[in-house]
Amino acid sequence: MKAIGLRIALGNESDLITPTSTQNYPLGGIVDVEDSSKKSIKKYMYVQSHGILAANGIYILNLTGTAGSEVKTALSTDTSADKGTSYYNLPCIAEVAFASGYYGFVCVQGTTTVSTAGSVTDQHACKLGDAAATVATEGAVTVTAYTVGINRATRSGAGTTAFELIGQNKWALQYTAP
Repeated sequence: MKAIGLRIALGNESDLITPTSTQNYPLGGIVDVEDSSKKSIKKYMYVQSHGILAANGIYILNLTGTAGSEVKTALSTDTSADKGTSYYNLPCIAEVAFASGYYGFVCVQGTTTVSTAGSVTDQHACKLGDAAATVATEGAVTVTAYTVGINRATRSGAGTTAFELIGQNKWALQYTAP
């Protein structure tokens, strides 16, 4: 068994934006970073990519029993209504592009930039999009069981936008122990 979500010290701030072919931190390690310009804290988790990750793409994290790959990204391709509700499928955003199998930090909570599947409205709740690695609007400000974050700007058409990733707290509240 390995600890997931262990707080770790960052060796160098540039490690947050530099994926590597070798593992430099414990998988699942969490780093809290203060953004003094926004007066907020972002959480990053150290993971291994399942494939090529697009910058600003939203993915989910899977916990595996494979040694050396315990915390790995996955593409959310499920278009069913229940996607995003699994406790173990924590959404994350790759703020930089990753090569397949590379190790690096992904944002798991806080203000960041995300790819959208279409038009979005400021302050509206968003869910995982049907298009790969994107979010889609839920059409209202009401947070639902499928909400992964809140859009922070209005955008017409697909592209990137400011986004508040809700993070772990929502999933912890939803989880029902077996």
